[in-house]
Amino acid sequence: RLKLVGISNSIGDGNAKMFHQVTKSDELIFQPYNENDLTAIIEKRLGVNSCLIDKIAMTLLCRKVAKGSGDARSVLSIIANAIFEFKETLSDEEKAQKGVDAPVLKMMHMVKSMRNAAPHVEIIHGLPQIQRIVLCVATALSQVSENWKIMSLNDLRTYVNQFMLRKSMNVVDIDQLSDIISRLEDASLVLAGEGDEILHARAYDDQGNRLIRIGVQLEDVELALGNTLLKEDFYKELIAYVKKHHDL
Repeated sequence: RLKLVGISNSIGDGNAKMFHQVTKSDELIFQPYNENDLTAIIEKRLGVNSCLIDKIAMTLLCRKVAKGSGDARSVLSIIANAIFEFKETLSDEEKAQKGVDAPVLKMMHMVKSMRNAAPHVEIIHGLPQIQRIVLCVATALSQVSENWKIMSLNDLRTYVNQFMLRKSMNVVDIDQLSDIISRLEDASLVLAGEGDEILHARAYDDQGNRLIRIGVQLEDVELALGNTLLKEDFYKELIAYVKKHHDL
């Protein structure tokens, strides 16, 4: 007897619906981490080194993330960036010092790191993989040519599925892609159709011809991707593949 366990960062998206179609399943929903959960996770990760981070700064960070995505990865990423930025300010002599037991990562370091991360880094960290892939493809196409600043779902789906097949992953149909775009639109990462004069100027008569573009400053999305997904080889390869094979 086979029992299949599926774990997802989101509820009700295209992948979740497909899972329900192929099997009868019970759904167990876990609530996002709260402030206390996130604090406990960070303190356990840091161990004895947790004393090096100012308690008030830690509380502020965990409270902010808990009110947003509740994603522990966002907390870890912001702390890691804060540590990196702090180390860059130290002299070689200061870096060589040992035995420091007072907080060295203070509120100003944490606030700066949160400012650099918000809002897109935290949002992207919380996206399911398929949404990350679609966002990366759309961003890469937007970078290569003015002709790709606005694109149809059919064109976007072509490049998404080419890469999915290359990686032996399940391709997406137009309804699944439309659902993914709607979720990225809710996250203010893409714009699609309604309320945009540029997009209305090119009408569409079916889902495949629906037009989208990156919904915030492209530079902001590029920076956020550089601080998140593009630290992983999978997404580096994805961006490089799309840029190499795009059709001008």
